[in-house]
Amino acid sequence: MTDLGRTSRDRLPTQVSIAENMTNLLRRWAVPALLVVVAVAQICRVRGYDLTPWKGGGFGMFSSVDTLDARFVSFHVETSTDVVPVEPPSHMAKDILRVRAMPSQDGLNRIARRLAGHIWLKSDGQSKTPAIVPLERGQGDPLPDEVAPVKSVRVELWRQTFNAEKVRIEAKHLLTSKVAVSNEAQ
Repeated sequence: MTDLGRTSRDRLPTQVSIAENMTNLLRRWAVPALLVVVAVAQICRVRGYDLTPWKGGGFGMFSSVDTLDARFVSFHVETSTDVVPVEPPSHMAKDILRVRAMPSQDGLNRIARRLAGHIWLKSDGQSKTPAIVPLERGQGDPLPDEVAPVKSVRVELWRQTFNAEKVRIEAKHLLTSKVAVSNEAQ
């Protein structure tokens, strides 16, 4: 006898109950189990890799002040006489945002190496920009006296935290990368 045309009433009781139990079990627990897996993975990434709780699933985001806006990257170039704060080139914004959201030493090193490969120019000193600025794409070749003698680039990642004891917001250092500037870049 074939199974064609048979309904669940025609099957043996054990076959029906096993199939129905499995279906009910899946319906009842699949979505909650998936949510638990996503939540645990996101919590592990927040704790183990400094992922901001507002990214990667967002579990715990309302219980933390550690938002993407509470993380910042500082950039400095070292000359023979001074350490000067600088702004990065605008085309690096996406990479900087990525390292703010999920910090890694490799990511910060990559940004520092890219900055070290730039040509740095002396600013005119008239604007509010730093005294040394990177040569942006499409600006053309600078004159030799416009090039700043940069020796190294330092990139630091910081996170703002709330110090409940002192009742104030403080900056906590997370990572630093320092890369020497090659003579070919200048």
